[in-house]
Amino acid sequence: MSTALSLVLKAVLVTIGVPVALYLGAISLFIVAPSFQAYAVYLHKVTLTWSKDLNVPEQFGFLHNQAVPFYIDTEDGFGLHAWQIVPSGAYHQHEKQLLNQDLSGPVSDITSTINFRLLREDPEARLVLYMHGTSGTIGSTVRPASYRNIYSADANHIHVLTFDYRGYGLSTGVPTEPGLLLDALAVVKWGNDCRPDPT
Repeated sequence: MSTALSLVLKAVLVTIGVPVALYLGAISLFIVAPSFQAYAVYLHKVTLTWSKDLNVPEQFGFLHNQAVPFYIDTEDGFGLHAWQIVPSGAYHQHEKQLLNQDLSGPVSDITSTINFRLLREDPEARLVLYMHGTSGTIGSTVRPASYRNIYSADANHIHVLTFDYRGYGLSTGVPTEPGLLLDALAVVKWGNDCRPDPT
């Protein structure tokens, strides 16, 4: 066999053989250790916010105390890390009150904040629940810009609630399909509970 033909065959084998070997190795790993499937499907360990603190929303371009970090409890005992974001118009109307709050870290009682009262006491307020897709956190990539785009549609009345599913960001637990459904239900319940009481 000629040297040129030998080099071509080696190049073809390497070009095809290495990806096939990696693929078969990954499939074998998923079969032997099913926990790796969750990492591959949900990508919940890919945060894209390694150098920032999700409990300091100002690091993601929000005004001081415009977004409040807190936890929503799920039916099965997990804590979902969330931000309630006040629209910019409402923020500027109530800026002095909002700035006078000490909201460092996740607040233990979101209902005691001015941010929550602005949502609950405004009869024209609307709450948009932002449920992000797989991988990343509430602060990853273009998500903070998306929140600003949402409330800019009505800068006085559109509030945004965003959260990380279990296992994502600072939320507790590990993602599973039934668990993610319970997370969504907990957030929807929180949204319904913050509506003004009928009078």
